[in-house]
Amino acid sequence: MHEITPYHGRLLTFTVDTAQAPLRVIAAYAPHNAHDLATRQDFWTQVEDLVDATPASTTLMVIGDLHTHATGDAGDVGSLAGAQACPFQDTQADDNSELLADLMRRKELCFPQAWLDKAHHKTWTHLRPPGEEVQLGHVLIHRAWGGAIQNITTDSTAGLNSNHKLVISTLHIR
Repeated sequence: MHEITPYHGRLLTFTVDTAQAPLRVIAAYAPHNAHDLATRQDFWTQVEDLVDATPASTTLMVIGDLHTHATGDAGDVGSLAGAQACPFQDTQADDNSELLADLMRRKELCFPQAWLDKAHHKTWTHLRPPGEEVQLGHVLIHRAWGGAIQNITTDSTAGLNSNHKLVISTLHIR
């Protein structure tokens, strides 16, 4: 692992050398929708700049708490997310769902976990105060590399001392 770089407390990048090609990971903690629109737009612009700075020869993964469901619009089924999105919902103007979906469309990213048929307890990542279980932690990858994801699951035993569950992704990269 090398090139470990933090950005403004909400983003971190690092690169892992593999036999086939480097893997660049962008770890993200998105501001939630209660933050003003300018703050959220600035965050997603920073993510896009980091995606753009990744060479085409490098596999890219974006991981983290993106503070939104796996969302898109009806035309996005099969490109941004598959039938297993938890739950697949329409985007809302000016909220993280639309900001993220726009980025994913422009950069050809997808939610690979949305093609994996998982039990609900293996997909939710955040327990909201009224007890609602939602999926806000995600893995994003370029559509061309979606097949490299073998499994995405959650672990509630990780001892995070949080109302979030750890998201674990298994990739097959040579």
